[in-house]
Amino acid sequence: MGRHIISEQVYEYLMKMILSMELKPLEKIPEEKIAKQFGCSRAPIREAMKRLAHEGIITIYPNRYAEIASYSDELIEQIGVVRVFHDIMAVKLALLYGSKMNFLKMKTLADECFEAAEVENFELRIKKDCEFHMELIKIGRNQQLLKFENELFTRIKFIQATQYTDLISPQDQLREHHEIVDLLINREEKKVLELIVKHDSLFHGISEKYPFNFFMEND
Repeated sequence: MGRHIISEQVYEYLMKMILSMELKPLEKIPEEKIAKQFGCSRAPIREAMKRLAHEGIITIYPNRYAEIASYSDELIEQIGVVRVFHDIMAVKLALLYGSKMNFLKMKTLADECFEAAEVENFELRIKKDCEFHMELIKIGRNQQLLKFENELFTRIKFIQATQYTDLISPQDQLREHHEIVDLLINREEKKVLELIVKHDSLFHGISEKYPFNFFMEND
């Protein structure tokens, strides 16, 4: 098996461990244990760790060790502000290019997210929540925004896993997801923008510092 394939497998394994909280923030990555598990040298493991470090999921201390990252409140806030502005653009583009069928696919993802939460499959819940928001970006047909959002959502998955798994009610999340879809279908731009700003701001804890009129002018 090629080194690149092993590196990809180790990456997926580590990401799964992190998002399921089997590896928690500030825990060291057990390189030796992983090498034995995959029957490989440490070279592909370190390749996978470099990728995770680039994505902001782990911290590498050269010639010492690597550990799972720990996000400060300030970093979560900064990510949240960027996310809100991205989602505002995503809504506008989705309304320009999207069809009812496109938006109903988002509703299916919202249902799958809720079902995962109901059976306490938090890793799947995180995955489906991110797929819901990424589908909004895809509908807008802007490849550059999609590229930026893919990078951002790796960090957002990490925030969900380490900070907010138990703080977001599945029922509230499903309700807001469905409401977002209904407003998109009905082409109610102002209302869906208000809701997406609220939805993102609440998740990142930035609603008090950054009120709606920071992101959008009130009429």
